[in-house]
Amino acid sequence: MDDRKNRFVERGKKGYLALQHFSRHYRWQLMAAVFVIFLIGFAYHTFAPSLPGQVTEDVLCQSGSNDNWRGWHLGNGWKQLNNLLLNDGTNGDYNGRPTLVAPARCQPKTTDYAVEATIQVVSTSRNSYSGFGLNVRGLPSPSTQTGYSTYIDSSSGANIAIAGGDAINTTSFNPGTSFHTYRAEVRGNTINFLIDGKSVLNVVDNRFISAGEVGLWCANMQIEMSSFKVVKL
Repeated sequence: MDDRKNRFVERGKKGYLALQHFSRHYRWQLMAAVFVIFLIGFAYHTFAPSLPGQVTEDVLCQSGSNDNWRGWHLGNGWKQLNNLLLNDGTNGDYNGRPTLVAPARCQPKTTDYAVEATIQVVSTSRNSYSGFGLNVRGLPSPSTQTGYSTYIDSSSGANIAIAGGDAINTTSFNPGTSFHTYRAEVRGNTINFLIDGKSVLNVVDNRFISAGEVGLWCANMQIEMSSFKVVKL
């Protein structure tokens, strides 16, 4: 019994001596490793909030389930169902003006901003032109300043145009029947159209450079919109 106890004590002493030897031999390496870990932690807590991935947007207005579409005045085929705004596709007289103007609290005071909406196409008309879009930098009627429209139509796909006029730039895109996030950015004299976070079209045009009015239009197409926001750029 004593021999077993002595062997256990002897092993403990050897382990302790080995640990002492290791710590003396690698003391500076251990100190350097602790210092590096400290620096990494300090850098993360100091600089992480300013990393690009964590930058928060300056949201001027946001509507949807958060406010139950407070302040939106519906007409021209627009309706509300629970947390969605719907268009029933009956409005076929699109003339470049928004068929749904955003509330006053959503109208930007700055010239550089983004308008973003999450929209699903339910059905399109097969007998006539059909589409929907986001209008930016427009002025209310009777002004002739119609502004820009980033839009989707059933024939050409994604477009940037003078609202009610010819497309300035276009590219193919099929929205299918899934929800997509459409975003129109105006910065200086540049208009950028993004779909699901990816830029699909970009143009430079000098005609409309004031803040203007923002809204949406829909013609001969049934759609559902789950969210809408305006962001200062």
